Amino acid sequence: MRKHFNLYAPYRFELNDIIGCANVLNTILVIKYGLVASWFGVLLSVFCVIDDIFEVRKINLAVLHLSILALNIYFLLMLYNLV
Repeated sequence: MRKHFNLYAPYRFELNDIIGCANVLNTILVIKYGLVASWFGVLLSVFCVIDDIFEVRKINLAVLHLSILALNIYFLLMLYNLV
């Protein structure tokens, strides 16, 4: 099984790892500081969608980050009492 998944190779830290950590940080900020922190999530998601479209070119990652963007926009709408 280790040979099949190439688990013997050394781990490489990639941009997707940083984006995943930033999304976890965004969740923690929204829980701790409230909906104001979702501005950070909007900026992060816009960066991720642009990166997915032009660099990575994977539709599943773009859809994932678009859904995170929609969630953060919903949080902002809740913050400003527009929902």
